[in-house]
Amino acid sequence: MDGRVDAIKFVHTADWHLGRRMISLRDSDGYPLQFRWAEDAGNQIADFAADFGADIVFLCGDILNRADPSPTVENILARILRRILSAGAKVVYLLGNHEVPREGDHPAKIYATLGIEGVIVADSAQVYPVELAGGRVLQVVALPYLYGVNPDEVLRELVAQVDPDKPAVVLAHAYVTGAKLSGSDASYVLEGPQISPATISDLPVDYVALGHIHRHQQVWTNPPAVYPGSIQRVTFAEADEQKGFVAGRIFLDTPRRVQWEFVPVSSVPFVKVEVDLTRGEVSEPVEEILSALEEVPAGAVAKLSVYLPRAISLPLVKIRKLARKSGIYLVAIEIHRVEMEEVPGHSAPRPTGDIVEDISRYVRSVRPDLVDELPQIIEVVREFID
Repeated sequence: MDGRVDAIKFVHTADWHLGRRMISLRDSDGYPLQFRWAEDAGNQIADFAADFGADIVFLCGDILNRADPSPTVENILARILRRILSAGAKVVYLLGNHEVPREGDHPAKIYATLGIEGVIVADSAQVYPVELAGGRVLQVVALPYLYGVNPDEVLRELVAQVDPDKPAVVLAHAYVTGAKLSGSDASYVLEGPQISPATISDLPVDYVALGHIHRHQQVWTNPPAVYPGSIQRVTFAEADEQKGFVAGRIFLDTPRRVQWEFVPVSSVPFVKVEVDLTRGEVSEPVEEILSALEEVPAGAVAKLSVYLPRAISLPLVKIRKLARKSGIYLVAIEIHRVEMEEVPGHSAPRPTGDIVEDISRYVRSVRPDLVDELPQIIEVVREFID
């Protein structure tokens, strides 16, 4: 039914934070893992845009994590944008707060300087008329991240320039009051510019493409105002959040109408693992931990929490290496020490007066992680006694 009606197909994404390195791990080629993850998700978006036949892709800010990205990061983004442009889509690049420099030019400026056809760098608050295939024109009301201004007032001034008879969208990198924060959205988000839902409800546009908040959500229905969320998890607070982007159509019949959907990407899972070594007799703590890690999918980022009786130590380097061999990126190991008397069923062995025997029993019952080293320990003890 809808196939007989002309429609503008769009892809809406934001908050790639390409270049972020909160995890200091690299792949086999020496590439920072988080660069690779963001690049993979960006390529998924480029593939979708080509298959979908997108007319335009909205990049709603914080595509780059810094205002001074490295050449590696710039080239990753350039390759993704080239794929999108080669598929016939235009790109509107809205500036986010992470891309605003303290001085000088912002990183997206290079696309305007080089005059890359098909890339509209929306770095100022204005209405950009974007000509699409077939002579169709989409009015793009751009509100990049602005310091020291009232975004509600700016939006009202801009939409006053919109021709209501032609399709129009708003692109804004800002916090809409009441939006649900993601696990990685710091408290400073609330201190930046905010857009009132009441302002959005009065906008004479077809769609509001938002960026800045990392949790996917719709914050208004008519017009639809949507955060696509970020494309990769960056902290364990986001472990349960689905990551992806938005795809939609603005149907050009009368009256105009919009359909959109959330499209998940293959994002790296963040998994928390807890191992309790205070229950019962544990002779092989490393094996116990590795057994728990077997439940973690290969390629995941894991945080391990271990509960230990008294002063049992663990070979942390060995555990990390064994986890990595299984394809798990073990980025954090939290040790929680529990006094023996706090653990029901555990008691330290009573001394017999035989130092060698007492140490042997102590290691086996309280320090099972040292059992493999017990012969060497006994040898040192005998030398000391002698």
